Amino acid sequence: MSGRNRSEGWTHAKLSGHALEQQLAAALESNAALSSTLHLDCFGLPEASVPRVAAGGIGASHGRCVLGGVTPSKTDLVVRWRTGRTAKISLKKSAGGQVWLVTPERFITGFEAQYGVRVPDAVRTGLRFFIGPLSSKEMRDALGGKPPLGPIRSKDGKSQELHQERFVADTLAAIIPSEWNATLAWMRHELPRIAELCFSRGLCADSDAQAEFVWYYIHDEASGEVLESRVIPLASIVSAISKMPSSSRAAVGPRNGGSTVTLPFGFLQMHRPAGGNQVQFHHGLDAIKSTLGL
Repeated sequence: MSGRNRSEGWTHAKLSGHALEQQLAAALESNAALSSTLHLDCFGLPEASVPRVAAGGIGASHGRCVLGGVTPSKTDLVVRWRTGRTAKISLKKSAGGQVWLVTPERFITGFEAQYGVRVPDAVRTGLRFFIGPLSSKEMRDALGGKPPLGPIRSKDGKSQELHQERFVADTLAAIIPSEWNATLAWMRHELPRIAELCFSRGLCADSDAQAEFVWYYIHDEASGEVLESRVIPLASIVSAISKMPSSSRAAVGPRNGGSTVTLPFGFLQMHRPAGGNQVQFHHGLDAIKSTLGL
């Protein structure tokens, strides 16, 4: 056990992730065998020349956002070989974790901006009620005097949903069934695009800031032993999801009254960092392997 609380854990993960970016950038520029293997994994053939690598890191500049202003790049490493090939990589140092954190409003407006479509009002309502934050009046009016169906907090006996200012799936299915069913149907239909946003595009307006590969480079921080190194083209994840039956692309999670939505690449949940409720997408290597048949 590390002894870190949740905030300290996220800070450590971020700092160690940026440190790994710098370490791999230096290794790729000096180790022809490693860079050739990466070229093979990305493009199907080895390459003897040593590339130039740009790493993200804490001081990395942000790129243009489709909603105006700036937004973080989805690339952690940009690897350029003399052949002219470039690999824009999203680096993952663990088999699971956060892949995208965004407010409900920016998720919806960003989806619309990236794909030139309109998210239906019923879906906007369903997502807002699932993620929050909702006012006390909104929650009372929606419940109509009935209790929420989600879990009770053991420490004070109060509703977890009322504490989190949102509703879980069981409650949503009871109070706004039409909007919630429409939300699930929309997520299933649009999941290839949602996956693309999570891993590749985010809110980035420029293609240079959009990742094309995810590199799972999992190692033991103490010993340095590489436990897994796997490069996956992000287009293959999107393609595999596109070929799945729509009904199997998203399902209400089995715990806590449906506090999550399980996905072929991980899951979706509400997260409450400082600043309010947000949409948090998680990635999972095992789920991705299963989806790709690896």
